[in-house]
Amino acid sequence: MSVPVMMITMRLAFVFWLILAYALFMRRFARRHFFVLRVSTSVVGLLGISALLGYVGYLLLNYLVKNGMSNELAYPILNVVVHVFLFALSIGAVFLCFKEKPVTLIFGCIAGYALQNIAVMTSNIIGVLLPQYKFISLSPVTWQGVLIWLACHTVIYALAYLLLAGAIRDSVEVAAYSSSSTMILLSVVIGVAVVARAWSSSYSSESTTMFVIMSICNICCCILVLFMQFMLTREAMRRQEDETIRHMSEMKLKQYEFTKENMDIINLKCHDLKHQLLRLEREKNIDEGYIEELKRSVSFYDSVFDTGNAALDTVLSDKNLYCVKNKIQLSAVADGKKLDFMDDADIYSLFGNAIDNAIEYVMTLEEEKRVIKLSVTATGNLIGIAVKNYYEGEPPVFEGGLPVTTKGDKTRHGFGMKSIKSVATKYGGTFDAVVDDDSFVVSILLGI
Repeated sequence: MSVPVMMITMRLAFVFWLILAYALFMRRFARRHFFVLRVSTSVVGLLGISALLGYVGYLLLNYLVKNGMSNELAYPILNVVVHVFLFALSIGAVFLCFKEKPVTLIFGCIAGYALQNIAVMTSNIIGVLLPQYKFISLSPVTWQGVLIWLACHTVIYALAYLLLAGAIRDSVEVAAYSSSSTMILLSVVIGVAVVARAWSSSYSSESTTMFVIMSICNICCCILVLFMQFMLTREAMRRQEDETIRHMSEMKLKQYEFTKENMDIINLKCHDLKHQLLRLEREKNIDEGYIEELKRSVSFYDSVFDTGNAALDTVLSDKNLYCVKNKIQLSAVADGKKLDFMDDADIYSLFGNAIDNAIEYVMTLEEEKRVIKLSVTATGNLIGIAVKNYYEGEPPVFEGGLPVTTKGDKTRHGFGMKSIKSVATKYGGTFDAVVDDDSFVVSILLGI
């Protein structure tokens, strides 16, 4: 192909694969209104500007060379300037189309740019080692060259999507928790790209070995950037989980205090009502059938759990009210005195989350299978806690010993089990969740 066509093709190819890389990492990003129109306009605009810059760059290169600047100096400088300018325009287009936090958008752009750089450097290495199959060159284009160029980009993009894209997409809100880290990553990847582009645009047949070495270094740096992003994402997700669990613990403490106060008031009133009903029954001043009905109503609210631990009695009584109302059988065989070494808030959080998860599931079953069994047993210095409920269908998917939530947004759900595990770990215990025949069992083993 001719020089102007080659330069235009280079710019178009860069923008095209950069847009595809952005699409891999930003599929789950929050979109602005009229998203399709914005994306269409941005893509057409970027491709049009890239083609224009390719031709203008060709004219400017000829002008600089005719006025005394060597081609070995003019072409690399021009190539880098246009390259960085197009990348900056692509970031602007991303901001136009998505409404995430700026650092999150830049985080996605870094990932996309690093991926595009890996793909283009890999295809360039193949083009240098097998010049007869090089796609972007002054030589005539062959179908083998086009096929190798497309295959190289496709394979690398597919691998990146399988290994990294999901992790980054699923943590949109926390992907760029540190703006300083994001800026460092951006500086590194741009610096590496600038050096690589400058070198690759000025290599000659005598420097093929050095070009391959530089390109491999460039690829390794971009892989390192993607790996660092992946690690930042994992760390950010861990921090978010810790913060969520901490917030849940605080809310559970407030809920426990509120529930305990209410249960004490209800039990006191129920106790008084029982005595008044007995007096009315002895005096025969009211219909016996009505008295029996009142007794049943009072017993519904009266606490029936006496495990020897006030916090455990509170959570069981609280959850039992909901269970009775929804025709769920909640039974407990528990030696609550063995839990005296635990904070009341931790007891409420652990048992509350375990029973809530069981309630949520058994509500999907027919009435006769709505059964939840809880046990607290002690053997020596070990305390075993088990919450068991019916389970139907395919076993849940486990990740890190925890069942993966089946709810759509995994960044906002699934913290109940993590909170249970967190409490167990706090007391040096272990957590386990298994499907045993037709039952789902949450087991906690604590050491006194």
